Amino acid sequence: MPRELALSILREITDNDAFADLAVKNGLAASKLMPRDKALATALVYGTVQHLRFIDFQLESVSARPLGSLTPDIRNILRLAVYQIRFMDRVPDRAAVDEAVKMAKRHAYSASSFVNGVLRNLLRKGWSYPKKLRARLGVTYSFPDWLVKLWIEQFGAAACEKLLEACNEVPPLSVRVNPLKASKESVLCLCKGEEAQIENGLYIEEPSNIAETPMFYDGWISIQDIGAQMASLALHPRPGEAVLDVCAAPGGKTTHMAELMENEGSVTAWDIHPHRVELIRKNAARLGLSNVVPQVHDARILDPDHMWKYDKVMVDVPCSGLGIIRKKPDIKWRRIPEDLESLTVEQASVLETASYYVKRGGELLYCTCTLNKQENEDIVNAFLGLHSEYEKAAEFRTLLPHVDKTDGFFIAKLRKRWN
Repeated sequence: MPRELALSILREITDNDAFADLAVKNGLAASKLMPRDKALATALVYGTVQHLRFIDFQLESVSARPLGSLTPDIRNILRLAVYQIRFMDRVPDRAAVDEAVKMAKRHAYSASSFVNGVLRNLLRKGWSYPKKLRARLGVTYSFPDWLVKLWIEQFGAAACEKLLEACNEVPPLSVRVNPLKASKESVLCLCKGEEAQIENGLYIEEPSNIAETPMFYDGWISIQDIGAQMASLALHPRPGEAVLDVCAAPGGKTTHMAELMENEGSVTAWDIHPHRVELIRKNAARLGLSNVVPQVHDARILDPDHMWKYDKVMVDVPCSGLGIIRKKPDIKWRRIPEDLESLTVEQASVLETASYYVKRGGELLYCTCTLNKQENEDIVNAFLGLHSEYEKAAEFRTLLPHVDKTDGFFIAKLRKRWN
């Protein structure tokens, strides 16, 4: 049953601290359900995690017992039911309640009447919301107060609300066409989609099995958000250049730059973990790229052998990931403000070290998939204040899901002066 599968996966996420994407992947792999039922289970899990604060707020408003006093299974059975009632129009309210009661009987028979009473009480009472702005936005869109506060301060209340809403939407699947093997037109002949307004970018309308198609295996396409594609395009690597990607795995931007270089020159791709370097190698092989040079290296440690060697350097630093919440909703529950402070130390270190690899007249691109000025503008501005040999090569750009229809992304391009 899809709801039982969803319950077991949700238990791994909420009570065993598993990452949502890995828990879903492992749960589906172990299940013998039909694809349609697996799809329903996946939707239930991601939807419940995405709207967890709203769901728990509603349950707390009608339950005589605190959620924390319930067993994990009963708590998650209630959560799954509320998600279906509020966010899944195709599931009748009565059916959602009845299924929850049946599940409760299987997992803790004595709690079934409690589950029934809570859910029917909620149906009678309706939805509740806090009155204060930050808490209201946090509950309505299921975000922690600290993140709502951060985005209100950085973008304003109106833009913050639009951003929160956009982060709960299902993102379109975008792919990058490999021009060495195919064209946008040839890919669109094999699947439904439409052109994105960037070079070699497409949106795919039927994304469920795109990674299992011959055109993926044969290297015609790579799955990559349009925002990430825009970072490589902004650096604009040319055929014959020497390019370095200091935090490269799993190789999306590395291989994109190699394609833009028409498989000429070289793209040296670093990652600290050998198994992730192997992912870069496999991606390059699938795409038919021979100009990618994967290497194991810690981007925080200066390598004298590579100093002043590269025309272009890509610095896609580890970040808080606040720009990809619509794809990985558990990020907003995993992150805490202290994470942002510790990340900025590492980000500044990586940028500082990477700057020594750029030739005079060369360019460096700093980017993140987060929406936080401390990790973005503040890092680059502080760097420029210490390095007069660098200047802005373009205005900083922040991509916003509700404006640009991409992941949240930050791009800053710098140029090393000749003198």
